[in-house]
Amino acid sequence: MNRICFWSGVTCMVFLLLGGGHNGRINTGSASQVPRPASCSSLEYHQFDFWIGDWDVFDVDQPEVKSAHVRVDPILDGCVLHEQYEDPAGAKGESFSIYDVTRGVWHQTWVTNHGRLLTIEGTFKEGEMVLSGADRTMDGKERRVRGVWKAIPRGVRETAVTSLDGGKTWQPWFDLEFRAAPAPQGTNGLPLRRSSTEQFSDARNRRFLAATDTFVPQAFVVTLTLFKALPLMAGAVSLHQVTPVTVKPLPSRF
Repeated sequence: MNRICFWSGVTCMVFLLLGGGHNGRINTGSASQVPRPASCSSLEYHQFDFWIGDWDVFDVDQPEVKSAHVRVDPILDGCVLHEQYEDPAGAKGESFSIYDVTRGVWHQTWVTNHGRLLTIEGTFKEGEMVLSGADRTMDGKERRVRGVWKAIPRGVRETAVTSLDGGKTWQPWFDLEFRAAPAPQGTNGLPLRRSSTEQFSDARNRRFLAATDTFVPQAFVVTLTLFKALPLMAGAVSLHQVTPVTVKPLPSRF
């Protein structure tokens, strides 16, 4: 008899499903399956991370009047920054920013619910992200745009200027200050805790990032009802009212 199967049949079945080998060891995959570094782990990809957050936005000229709400999140394994903008008048916009390692530049694409498109590019230098590009006015004239983001003690400041003469002269467009938005509050006035769904999603994502580059036994399907047949403590204790729970393999990298 195989020496890993001298326990009860059910115990042996669970052990084999978990990846038990002929030598009583857990199968961890071949030695060639070593974790790979994340695609966007270099420092350049994180030069814009100071903008990540949940922000209330204010005009510098009217520092007490909230003009918009902006949320900036890292997406696609931290390779892209996704901005979601909305103001009280119903204007909405989203931008996607990424570091293009092939050219050594940052790229941002901005789109709105008014049908506007703006693409700007540039670099991070001396603590500032400077991106510039061009779009067209409603009458078809080229308009050059330059935006600057920098971290400040209360959050982030974004300024923009425009030029209608090919960059010979520049006019102020906007000057905004991003301040951390207060946490939403419940009926008792206390900050709301993050939902269990969000907490589970975070935990699941952390497990996925940690496990996708290592071996995951494809036969890892265990139902707790198997353990109902196992004697515990010489039959003195048994499991009751166990809800079947199936643990399936994590998705493979795509």
